[in-house]
Amino acid sequence: MSNRFASTLLTLTVMMAIGEFASSIIIAVENYADAQPQFAVAFGVLFLVAAWLQRRGQLSVGASLAGVLCLFEMVSYPSWPKPTAFDWVGDTIYVLLALATFTTTIAVFVARYRVRRPA
Repeated sequence: MSNRFASTLLTLTVMMAIGEFASSIIIAVENYADAQPQFAVAFGVLFLVAAWLQRRGQLSVGASLAGVLCLFEMVSYPSWPKPTAFDWVGDTIYVLLALATFTTTIAVFVARYRVRRPA
């Protein structure tokens, strides 16, 4: 398997965790109706767990966790409240980062499959 995909996935997963923690602060400050910043913190912790698993050598488990979390982010994007232009831009950038992370997760699994497949 290509170490380039694994290191890229690790970097993107950490960026997703940082984005979630930043999002929790923004949610708490803007105080939307039904705002739940603790969910963003929980997702940030889960992204850090995925990164830790990837770094520890459990690439399949860490990549799977990151992929599922990113898939959830992409599916739930339309339901996020976006009352300001700042929210629209920030949320769109974040969901594009989730898409990049999800795509890299798929690339990691494809690369692993190609290495294991007999010639």
